[in-house]
Amino acid sequence: MEYYPQNALGFELTDELAERMGLLEEFKAWQGDFDETAFMEAFKSKFKPPGDYLDLRIQKFEYERGGYTQGLEGFEYDKTYCYFPSTSRLDKGWRPFIKKLEKIEGLWFQSATWSQLG
Repeated sequence: MEYYPQNALGFELTDELAERMGLLEEFKAWQGDFDETAFMEAFKSKFKPPGDYLDLRIQKFEYERGGYTQGLEGFEYDKTYCYFPSTSRLDKGWRPFIKKLEKIEGLWFQSATWSQLG
């Protein structure tokens, strides 16, 4: 197994933020089974992100020497993030989308990079 470079655009996701977004039930479902399908579908329906294909992930980044995730920059360890892999603020349609979502109290987008065991 080897590490693969990752980059993403995302935001920290907490119970409080999920509630403000109207997605608490879907976030709780992810916390139970780590399947982001219900959250992804509800998010896409409610917020209409740019592009036809939405690759959304939810992940808690845990630090462990020699662990699954290494060299995390932009996001913080021991926090859960909702992120869009291989996405940049400069990608078509993302600036207005980010501006709209950042009106939700406590939500702000961050760019991140890391290496992940694959």
